[in-house]
Amino acid sequence: GTSSPPPPYCTALGATCMRGALVVMLVLTSPSVRYIGGATTRFDSFERNPRVWTAWFGNPMLRVRRSSFQALQRSLGVPVVLVTESNVSRVVVPGRPLHAAFEHLSAIHKADYLAAYVLHHHGGGWHDIKRPCGSWVSHFASMRSRRNIWLYGPEERNSAVIGCLEQAAADDAQCLRLRANRGESTGSFALTSSEPATTYYRGRLDIRDATAGACCDRVRSSFSQLVSVQAFIARPNTLLTSDWLRLVEHRLTSKLELLRNATVPFPRCCHHHEGGYPLGWNDLKGGTLHPLMLKHSTHVRTGLPPHPAGAYRDPLSEDSRLLVKRLQRPVLVRDRVAARQ
Repeated sequence: GTSSPPPPYCTALGATCMRGALVVMLVLTSPSVRYIGGATTRFDSFERNPRVWTAWFGNPMLRVRRSSFQALQRSLGVPVVLVTESNVSRVVVPGRPLHAAFEHLSAIHKADYLAAYVLHHHGGGWHDIKRPCGSWVSHFASMRSRRNIWLYGPEERNSAVIGCLEQAAADDAQCLRLRANRGESTGSFALTSSEPATTYYRGRLDIRDATAGACCDRVRSSFSQLVSVQAFIARPNTLLTSDWLRLVEHRLTSKLELLRNATVPFPRCCHHHEGGYPLGWNDLKGGTLHPLMLKHSTHVRTGLPPHPAGAYRDPLSEDSRLLVKRLQRPVLVRDRVAARQ
């Protein structure tokens, strides 16, 4: 028989677009997702053809994620481009390959890396697969009329959600001045508080993984100037996106051998370096991007509505089943609470 038409605003490079249980495969050659050489052309494409990128790797989406993805398609008012394992090659810019570490990343870090890659080279919105809060049409229009804005998103509400790697924060001259005033240097600084246990890799703290120095204190205290890394719009080929991709790829290069020898035990890996996985949970997105927002704060604006609270994931498909079975009930309760934040 004939299949139902795909949902509105679903485009994609062979991306999987879902209506209920139906899976429809689209292969489009829209200029909004095809690379055309030259910075001006990429900028014009961003201006004329706004779209929102998202990505999914690992196990198939189950009910909660699928519902969130469908909400993105219905609500945002612009094309939603879903990047998956089967179509990721189609977003690659000629002469700008994905980093060699990509194939060794966890599912969540593949998505985080692609956020940096596609927003630098193609521009547009990024939205994690969580329920949105209304249309983004007017917000794209706002960016078109304010060309000095490079990043536009929902305001961060408190310092607890701010990610920061000292190594990324040190890319800012103001951080280096702060360290100099404290008698510190680019590569040597004192911790201002204890590092969380999750920072330690096999019982050892690598200074490149540090999060608790004075520069990160500065980033966290400036949370009201920063935007959420879960949903935002980025202009392509700016100094901010260039810095983001550069620092992310530098970090991946420094961890490449460890990544090659690690095991990725489950898609949402890893908070505690399970399987010898060397990257921290927010290293590639919040840990790098939040410090850069402060560095380029004159080009960052708040204004997008935050995504609504509520469950957005299916723990039994996205987290290790074995790990879930080992956890005690109070931890599972906290996990369910975290899934709703």
